[in-house]
Amino acid sequence: MRTVTARPEPMRARALRRTLEAQRDLIEQITRRTRRAVREDAQWEGEAIADTAEQCEADMQSDLDLAMLAIHAELLQEIDEALSRMDNGTYGHCVDCGADIPGRRLEALPSATRCMRCEEAREAAVEWKTQASARRLADELASLPG
Repeated sequence: MRTVTARPEPMRARALRRTLEAQRDLIEQITRRTRRAVREDAQWEGEAIADTAEQCEADMQSDLDLAMLAIHAELLQEIDEALSRMDNGTYGHCVDCGADIPGRRLEALPSATRCMRCEEAREAAVEWKTQASARRLADELASLPG
């Protein structure tokens, strides 16, 4: 039985690097366009807006643009970290357990930092914390007078 290791062979590693670099280039292009749109929206804010509906629409678009910029910044950081792991030889190893990340997972998500088992455990922990926070908030609200 053949064992699968996360250390991709040189050709696969080059392909994954090219994929990461292409993703980074695309996200940087989209980010530049979004920043330009945010600046243009800010210029419009100084001008008179016809009605409240237009103002609400402009505010919502601005909020969406800023949220997209935050997402893009996070994605760029993940890509840069993956490229750094490639350079220092730790690419393809789970940051939690140290096991190899299967090549198929890396092909699907080249910036992956965890094996599926650890990623699922992390997501379950985040979900549990979110639910626990929601329960605490619901309990606090239920205990308010009135």
